[in-house]
Amino acid sequence: MESTRKLLINSTMGCTRIALVENDNLIDLFIDRPDHKRMVGNIYKGKVQNIIPGMQAAFVDIGYSINAFLPFTEISEINPIDNSKFILNDKNKNDVKYNLEIGDFVIVQVIKEAFSGKGPRVTTNISIPGNLMVLVPNSKYIGVSKKIYNKYEKKRLKDIIKNIKGDDIGIIMRTISSQKEESLIQKDYNNLHRSWKEIKYKIESSKDISLIFQDFTTSDLVI
Repeated sequence: MESTRKLLINSTMGCTRIALVENDNLIDLFIDRPDHKRMVGNIYKGKVQNIIPGMQAAFVDIGYSINAFLPFTEISEINPIDNSKFILNDKNKNDVKYNLEIGDFVIVQVIKEAFSGKGPRVTTNISIPGNLMVLVPNSKYIGVSKKIYNKYEKKRLKDIIKNIKGDDIGIIMRTISSQKEESLIQKDYNNLHRSWKEIKYKIESSKDISLIFQDFTTSDLVI
């Protein structure tokens, strides 16, 4: 069956929507709001301002007017700053704590926009989206979109990634990567790996709170 793709564009005074549709299925969606500076996907070097054990969360200054909200459940074991480890204190599993202190610098990524007087929600689980894949630093995981149903295609994609990715990098193959040539996959990986090297350089060279990476894609991209 021949695949058919369409690019649908809807533009109004306050918003532009661009949708990529393949065989009547939505593949990608881009939403641009000129009057709204989107933060989701952006990576910041932030500074812990407060820790509230009762809320199981920390508040982090990322240079925004309101401190970002970092739930303990969104803290990964390893943070990109000097591979700092946040160790889970499991003496009481109902009282999750990490060795995070006020004044600590952390690398966080925005996962939810600021809303109604609340600061943006952030995570230390960093991911960098590409055209065909998502790069997950400090991980060894290889995943393939659940929307790719063909087991042989899943295996092909995993085998390609195993041969090209670094040991300290995880990769999730997006739906759109299905049936793509190895050369295109390699090119997308190279671009993402280059971006991650630039991000690491900015993390190491930045001495204070700063925007490390600005995501110009959308958080709603299909994986």
